[in-house]
Amino acid sequence: MIHPNSTASYQDVLTELNGRHKMIFRAFRQTTSAELTDREVKDKLGLEDLNMVRPHITELVQSGHLREVGDKKCDV
Repeated sequence: MIHPNSTASYQDVLTELNGRHKMIFRAFRQTTSAELTDREVKDKLGLEDLNMVRPHITELVQSGHLREVGDKKCDV
């Protein structure tokens, strides 16, 4: 069961974010490990170009909404 405070906090974050930021944040939240490469986010969202996600991921990290958790080798 998810604690009500966690649900409220998640909703607060979503209201702070706009368009692409919100889509990317949700992609990470919907992944069980929450460890995705930029390419995996792009593919998960059905986007064609890495430049459609990279700057937004950087902004989400800089704003504290996401954090880097180490290195993950991209399969491509």
